Amino acid sequence: MPDAGIVRSRTNSDEALIGRYARGDAAAFELLYRRHEMRVWRYLQRNLRNAATADELMQEVWFAVARDASR
Repeated sequence: MPDAGIVRSRTNSDEALIGRYARGDAAAFELLYRRHEMRVWRYLQRNLRNAATADELMQEVWFAVARDASR
């Protein structure tokens, strides 16, 4: 089930978006972020029960995704 009404296709799969971002397509990262942001946020909130820590880790998660996209 797609998140936030974002439809997936072969060219729009998470793997394809990471590849596009690694080649310089910033819009691909934005789509990936929008697709998963609420799921990641809910996971962090549920497990940490601390909004400030969840905010920090949310940033860390997405920085890591961006950093590691080219590996």
